[in-house]
Amino acid sequence: MYTKKNRFTETDALIYDDKTHAVFYNSSAWSKIQDEELRDVLRFIYESKATSSFSKLLEENTLRAKSRPEMEDEYMYFMDILEEEKEYAREAGLAEGRAEGARQKAVETAGKLLREGVSLQTVIKCTGLSENDIKNIK
Repeated sequence: MYTKKNRFTETDALIYDDKTHAVFYNSSAWSKIQDEELRDVLRFIYESKATSSFSKLLEENTLRAKSRPEMEDEYMYFMDILEEEKEYAREAGLAEGRAEGARQKAVETAGKLLREGVSLQTVIKCTGLSENDIKNIK
């Protein structure tokens, strides 16, 4: 899950609170979700497989909407939005994976530096890890 906050371009210190609340889910990670209803909805979005009563209802309503000519434009608009959200979630998931990988590499590097006798302050400076992170490595 990702929460979006609007900030001013000129300064990251100021958050523009327009009272909207946007939450993005990485639907490709549906299998990792603990909440069964949310997991089924995300699976339906990701795989187009209705596995619960709610996702079956979504599927029925989608088919009904697709069969009505006046709903076709709205359906296509919804599908465009859904594809954009899927792409955003995929990119966010990739970014999260890269950040996690970079952190893991920093932890591995810190461990090697400590075993070579490099000072704690130098390890902090070279890896960007906090003192607590590094103390947990020992």
